[in-house]
Amino acid sequence: AGLLSLDGAIIDHASTPTGVDDGPELVLDRMSGLALDLLRHNNVDKSRVPAIGVGSPGPLDSQAGVVFWSPNLTGWKDIHVAEKLQRRMEMKVFVENDANSAAWGEYWLGAARDVKSMAMITLGTGVGGGLIIDGVLRRGSDEVGGHLGHVSVDFKGRYMASGMTGALEAYVSANSIVQRYQEDLMRQEYEKFGKLPQTPLCEKCGSTDMIPDWNERGMELVCMACEQVERAPVDAWGWKTTARELAERARDGCESCLRIWTETGVILGTFIASLA
Repeated sequence: AGLLSLDGAIIDHASTPTGVDDGPELVLDRMSGLALDLLRHNNVDKSRVPAIGVGSPGPLDSQAGVVFWSPNLTGWKDIHVAEKLQRRMEMKVFVENDANSAAWGEYWLGAARDVKSMAMITLGTGVGGGLIIDGVLRRGSDEVGGHLGHVSVDFKGRYMASGMTGALEAYVSANSIVQRYQEDLMRQEYEKFGKLPQTPLCEKCGSTDMIPDWNERGMELVCMACEQVERAPVDAWGWKTTARELAERARDGCESCLRIWTETGVILGTFIASLA
């Protein structure tokens, strides 16, 4: 959360973990609480603030303040964010796609303030994007027209939460970096011990005869009984970490981390170069 003057100067800012798995109501409670705490800390009365701006991931309707869906936020479907926050904070609230908000901020006051057209990529839990052409923010359908994270870089490639395959987000997002690290650890464990840390059940037939397969889509499990192919639940097998931690390990010489970060940089750099 940030407290800004009308000319865009940052007066103060604060942050707190989102808690993406806690559901929309608790997340909105945290958002409103953080913003109100920021006002109190700076002795700013709500009456002096013309509006609250919210940058939200996912397709949405900025006029209605409704987020239709977000693949990285559990339970977010047709959430009336503006209405719910206005009720909590008793202040006017506007909702915009987070990447579009970031793009406009750079166009207004940041790196793109001296140009008429720009493309922006936002990197985080997912990968977003914003496009400004001739001074106009191009929102597109459901306001994700500039969502560069969903552009395919390998049509046979990795899966992502939305169901797409081979999208940029499946390779350079924080979630992807962690998942690829987990898959690499799983491969090392399997090559060393010849078995998985837990025995998964086939979702189709219930068989435990599941064989791991590492391919261009990532790590998959193949049922030898019915030939069902499933994504391996690597995030449920105990190797919890973050992209930030993996960056620190890469600096310390972790070979697996270095390999994943190098691949990430190559893919992202190639994609950015193709936009020029």
